[in-house]
Amino acid sequence: MAQIIPLQGELRPVLPTVRGNVDYQRFEAELHRIDELLRLSGVEALFVERSLAGWLARDPERVPTTHEQTKYQRTSAQALRCNVLQRLLGEDFRGMSRRLAECALFQWFCGVDRLEQVRVPSKSQLARYFQWLPEAQVQALVRRLVQAAREAEAATGFNRLWLANELELDTVWMDSTCVAADIHFPVDWVLLRDATRTLMKATGLIRQHGLKRRMPAPSSFCGR
Repeated sequence: MAQIIPLQGELRPVLPTVRGNVDYQRFEAELHRIDELLRLSGVEALFVERSLAGWLARDPERVPTTHEQTKYQRTSAQALRCNVLQRLLGEDFRGMSRRLAECALFQWFCGVDRLEQVRVPSKSQLARYFQWLPEAQVQALVRRLVQAAREAEAATGFNRLWLANELELDTVWMDSTCVAADIHFPVDWVLLRDATRTLMKATGLIRQHGLKRRMPAPSSFCGR
């Protein structure tokens, strides 16, 4: 695994205090908690390590400078946080770039907030962030997060993520009240078949009321 260079924290602007909207305050608290989970679980550090290893493996002969590696580590952490926030917001790449430019809270979470100027990732950069690591390595990160939720710190004995209760993974609870309907894919011929069946059912109902018969039996149109 590649060796991470310890990064010194930058001077960052203080988040504005927002009053009058409880939904915003709850979402802000949620992002602060997610920030804690990424750091306490080691998921962010592991993401940066694997990203750095893949970056160095692409050109084994080149030895990056401290500045180059530091820049790549910051970009990798930014990629992880942008992907997490984009999933929470449900935005596409263009919308996510715009939301980052608009909101100081989102800039803080993704690590793009600066005192002098704010430079947010473009939609093309966000698309590259989406493919920053292979799917198998992302799944390993998820398993690392779940594992951290069950670990306790040796010094304090408390849960590593400071959860009120450890995750119970031995029992699986499922809601079976909602079952996916068995529907067919709406290809053209199936839609035509359904329309024909509906019309023939209507015709059969009309004939039950004694109206004149001027066509074959409706059932003859409903053959499989």
